[in-house]
Amino acid sequence: MTGNLPRNLTGILPRIFALAVLGVVALPMLATPAQAESPVSGGVQLIKDKAIRFRNLDLDKPKTRGALLVKVEEEVARICKDTSAEADRPACQTTMLASALSSAPEPVRKALTLAQNERTGVAQAMR
Repeated sequence: MTGNLPRNLTGILPRIFALAVLGVVALPMLATPAQAESPVSGGVQLIKDKAIRFRNLDLDKPKTRGALLVKVEEEVARICKDTSAEADRPACQTTMLASALSSAPEPVRKALTLAQNERTGVAQAMR
């Protein structure tokens, strides 16, 4: 097979093949943290006495990430409705959501942030 190739290429082909094999073997190791750690169980602390608990969420799936984000946002809205004046609710929700994200476990925080970005991307694509 290498009889028709110039001499300087015959030594390169095995190296290229080895690099290609190494790339295929190493590819699964490059999974994102959310992919590597799914399914996830735990919770998102909203306020002292209120947290959202979940078990075995597959954070690889956009639908699951989006559903978790909606649940967190609904609970934040409910808490702010009960604890703040109507004019202060948007600020309350923004602050509480940021606090919930910062206190969430890293895979959950990344998944919620990704869900927010996905939703923003979809909204922009629909314009």
